[in-house]
Amino acid sequence: MGSYIYPFINFFLFVFLLFWFGRKPLTAMAASKKEDFERAFNEARKSQQEAEGRLQKAQNQMADLEKEIALLKQRGQEDLDREIEKMKEQGRRQTEHVRLEAERFVKTELEAQKRLLKKELWTQTQSLVEKELATPAAQDKSKVYMDRQIVQLANLKVGGGS
Repeated sequence: MGSYIYPFINFFLFVFLLFWFGRKPLTAMAASKKEDFERAFNEARKSQQEAEGRLQKAQNQMADLEKEIALLKQRGQEDLDREIEKMKEQGRRQTEHVRLEAERFVKTELEAQKRLLKKELWTQTQSLVEKELATPAAQDKSKVYMDRQIVQLANLKVGGGS
């Protein structure tokens, strides 16, 4: 029986000595590991916070960019609408100008055609009158008409003179 107890005593003695002499280095090693773990944990937390800050900043910039894009789109649409209105107004002015020019042209051409027509009518009338007066009967009628006119003028002189 004594031979069975010695290994247990040796084992407990070994564990006691190991504990007695290894406690301080093990405690120091555990404390060092704990400090390393806490330092790594704090660095990870700090990195996470920095990353979250950068993410928030990027999200804010994205929101600002979206607002700026919307604003630029709105300004672009307003500029486009103004340009369209300017072009429409310019088109209306040009249309009115062309209409007035066409009216002036038509009026000028109409006047020119009237003059031409009057000249042609006068020429034809003159030609007809000359033909008519060239006939002997017309000459007699003309002479009779002229004689009547002379008599009437003479009567006016005589009647007006007395």
